Amino acid sequence: MSQAIIKKMCDVNSKINMWDMAEDDDTDWNEEQEELFVEYTRCISELLLTGIDAREYAHDLTVGAKDVNWSMNWREQTGIPLSTFQDRWEELKDVPRHPQMHPGDPSNRDPQVSELDLQEYQMLWTEEKTRREEEDKQGKGKGKAQDTTPFEATGGEDSQRRTSALYGGTVEGLTSIVVKLAKIYLPAFSYGYDNDDTAKEGAFHEFLRDVAIRNRTLSVRILEGCLESLNYRLSQMAGADEYLEIMEVAQPNGQSCFEFNTANLRYTMGKETYERMITFVYSHPILFPRPVEGGMAREFLKPPEYLAAAFWHAKLPIQDIKKKLNEADKWARLQVQVQRQFLQHNEEVMEKKRKLCQSFGFISPPDTPRKKRLSKGPSGQVTSEKRRSRGQSMGEGGWK
Repeated sequence: MSQAIIKKMCDVNSKINMWDMAEDDDTDWNEEQEELFVEYTRCISELLLTGIDAREYAHDLTVGAKDVNWSMNWREQTGIPLSTFQDRWEELKDVPRHPQMHPGDPSNRDPQVSELDLQEYQMLWTEEKTRREEEDKQGKGKGKAQDTTPFEATGGEDSQRRTSALYGGTVEGLTSIVVKLAKIYLPAFSYGYDNDDTAKEGAFHEFLRDVAIRNRTLSVRILEGCLESLNYRLSQMAGADEYLEIMEVAQPNGQSCFEFNTANLRYTMGKETYERMITFVYSHPILFPRPVEGGMAREFLKPPEYLAAAFWHAKLPIQDIKKKLNEADKWARLQVQVQRQFLQHNEEVMEKKRKLCQSFGFISPPDTPRKKRLSKGPSGQVTSEKRRSRGQSMGEGGWK
């Protein structure tokens, strides 16, 4: 399309046929003419490919490559009325994508949607349609769709858990907590998905949108997984903001970790620079610890990328970056030590440990130091006093 319009404009707006001159190898062009024609072609191509294509999607505007005829949704034009077109163009406004919609949703009106997102949405829509048709055939009806995920037991409605073993409470109470946190978390990804949404075990963001926007009722197992992931990810993003304050590094673009867009950061920074910055951050694992092994939360990439982007925007030397990361590392280790000491001496925690030990038939070790519990044996050797538990022997079913 751009080739046809450029050719026609060269024919109309120049007494000399510039297009024929460009295609004629025998034509002698001076350097100024060549630069002018190349710049002329580049400007028009950029307008057509990046400007019109994006606007036509958002405003239902179509441009035809057949001769110079083009049409808009309110009237048909002949030729290229640049003055009128410029006036109309200035009146148009970009319509941003909906923060909670799938990028490929036709009602989203996102002018920058990629072909991959469109294909993904079509695939998800087809799967959802097939699932609902199967449920209708089985007589389950609408609104009672069960969540089928690889980690959810399929034992029927009567066998599914009604309360949370991890967090306590009913499905309704757990749902309200997930909805509250999801409304805080989802705007941090209003520009699109993160890498986890293409994971084999299910789309984490889609589960959040199901419960927070579509008001669907999810199973206890999925709600527990969502809550665990939300707690982990929100704390990681809040920690990234706190690290910048400690290191006295300015926020990239004046945005917090929640607000900053890390999509395509590898291409913005350059592959080599990106990998070097990320390596510096990952060399301090205590800053962003991995999720608990065996849990339902997955590793989160946005906070480390946010720190890397902050260093890159601040244009700090390598030595300064390493020094500031060491300062943040020391601060994080100190916080962990303080929390451990608090848990070791907290009365409530100690009482729960004693009750847990008693339930298994033995008591927790006394607070008496080990050196006071040692005595000399008959041969002069230092031996430990034999302590008896409140439970029975192993032969009688208890601890000895």
